[in-house]
Amino acid sequence: MKKVNYLIVGYGLAGFAVHQALKEAKRSFHVIDAAKNPASLVAGGLVNPIVLKKFNMSWKGEYWYEQAIKVYQSFEPNPFTPMPFLRPFKNKQEQNDWFMACERPKAKAFLASELVKILPNSLQAEHQAGQTQGTGLLNIAQLLQNQKNELQQQKAYTAASFDYQQLAIREDGVQYANIKADKLVFCEGAQIKNNPYFKDLPIVPNKGEYLIIHSPQLQLEQVVKAGYFIIPLGDNRYKVGATYARKFEDEQPSASAKSEIIKKLKQIINCDFKVVDQLAGVRPTLGDRKPVMGRHQKHEQLYVLNGFGSRGILYAPEMGRMLVAYSEKQQPLPSELAIERFYASRQP
Repeated sequence: MKKVNYLIVGYGLAGFAVHQALKEAKRSFHVIDAAKNPASLVAGGLVNPIVLKKFNMSWKGEYWYEQAIKVYQSFEPNPFTPMPFLRPFKNKQEQNDWFMACERPKAKAFLASELVKILPNSLQAEHQAGQTQGTGLLNIAQLLQNQKNELQQQKAYTAASFDYQQLAIREDGVQYANIKADKLVFCEGAQIKNNPYFKDLPIVPNKGEYLIIHSPQLQLEQVVKAGYFIIPLGDNRYKVGATYARKFEDEQPSASAKSEIIKKLKQIINCDFKVVDQLAGVRPTLGDRKPVMGRHQKHEQLYVLNGFGSRGILYAPEMGRMLVAYSEKQQPLPSELAIERFYASRQP
């Protein structure tokens, strides 16, 4: 029988964040992970606190960014690549809105006031473009796989689906198969809908799809945001997307999303491209667009970290620390994030 302080279920960005926070707190742990492709691996990897649709700072974006970037850049090899994002303007009004955003105290650190006047010939852009600063790409797949390899070497990782029927909750902790733990943290993403302990949380699965294209003529060295994101991957390959669908039949790549992305991409670029792959993932989202964390209403041994949506890269590192500090030191959670905000609508 193996004895640890924590059992972590799921290893996307949420599971990674709890793992890192427990390492800092010098607490023992074991990870059980279905080893499937979570939404974290399908995500674009964009590290950016600015909402580029209207040039606003995302919710506490500068704070999450500061905490996240410290964590990601502490790894070797460094999974973070600095890269500006281009935002072509649709009209003069958007250009004026950009200049106004550059004067806002929180946003100005991430928006360059000097516009990009000459855009790549491959883009269909009639106006100038704004450019971000301090932004970049996180190689999520590399980061998570390296951490999984380390956990496997430490015999702290089990690649298997979690069977809720095998979970025994006792006064002194939990037992799952041959593992005893003081506490268990569910970091399952959209799969939480199958969790009998937290299935009443109002998490809405949201399917997102990307295309991987090959285009020697595109010649982009920056991320472009023009409806969809166009993300350089190297070797003339680009990730394009993502779609957002609350209604979907399954989690597999769909022909409809492929057609939608291709149609819009042809409105953004004026060069040939070939689709070489298609990716799909299901994000866990909440109505108030904020994650959820905390302890189960009845079982004090059970915790949850979920609902990252499309900004998990920013949220994950600090929210992992918050949850562990709450569990270990009873430090209060921010009311906007705490699970208690949903208790009124949940069964006890």
